[in-house]
Amino acid sequence: MRERRFWLGVFVSGAWLSWMCWQVYCIGLPKALSEQGDFFAGFFAPLAFLWLVIGYLQQGDELRQSTEALKLQAKELKHSVEQQTLLVAASRKQIEQDADALKAEREVQHRRAQPVFSFLLGEALSDGTKTTVHLAVKNSGQLARDVLITQDGDTEIGREAHLPAGENVTATLILTPGQETEVQVSYVDINGSLESVTHWFGVFGGQPQMTSQLWESGE
Repeated sequence: MRERRFWLGVFVSGAWLSWMCWQVYCIGLPKALSEQGDFFAGFFAPLAFLWLVIGYLQQGDELRQSTEALKLQAKELKHSVEQQTLLVAASRKQIEQDADALKAEREVQHRRAQPVFSFLLGEALSDGTKTTVHLAVKNSGQLARDVLITQDGDTEIGREAHLPAGENVTATLILTPGQETEVQVSYVDINGSLESVTHWFGVFGGQPQMTSQLWESGE
């Protein structure tokens, strides 16, 4: 369209100049200078107006093209933002999955580093108000260090510096019939973490027995 306007302007200008030259050839130029000025003003005024209109139209086309280019650029930018948003969401999801996998792996490694304690109740002696029970804590898992057995949180009833798999540490429980007592085994695992296992024991029906268990992780 722009080229068509340009060549149309060239054609019209050429035709106008040819016609005006023919007029000058046939009629001649005015003699007075003032009349010559009017003649040339009238001669070039239509051409000036023609190219002014063509330039205005050309500028309008350029503005429309610039507007379309800006719209296209804005659309591409919006698409890029959407793609970046999806990429960030995918990256966040991958990070969360990696974190969950790492946490699960750490939990597996932590469990593998733990000893496995078995609590064996031995001979029980009762005087009617208290029952004395021999307790053996056997390890069938990983090495446990600085093993400490306490009753009701503050009474030490057993201790062992190193308790490898297959070994046990003994303790003596003092139980009150009909009541539960807390026995806690604290230790340091092979990773250097302080851990503890808590059991509750009691005498019910004349027989000492373990009632429940709780495992706790320290530092």
